[in-house]
Amino acid sequence: RKEVRAFVYKELDVAAISKAIASATVDKDEAADGRSSESSRTRSVVFGKLDVVMAYVHQQFVQIAQLYRVLSKKRDPLSHVLFLDAVSSTVGADFLEDFWVKT
Repeated sequence: RKEVRAFVYKELDVAAISKAIASATVDKDEAADGRSSESSRTRSVVFGKLDVVMAYVHQQFVQIAQLYRVLSKKRDPLSHVLFLDAVSSTVGADFLEDFWVKT
């Protein structure tokens, strides 16, 4: 949870975005067309950062959802208790919800 929050805050930091906008290079096509304005660089940097953040959050969600699926299907070979029940007794009733809500 903390890693996801830290990554999102780091990527969407206003100072870092401003620095990236200032150091953004202009494409040859944009320079030739005269479209190399600050707003197009800003748009490019912000949407690039959002794309990175959304890809990371999606990756984290897929991992947590896959873990939930596996734990809900697999059983302990000795006691025949679902692994999800064993995890729920120590972590909480619904750790998938806790991961996203309490972040």
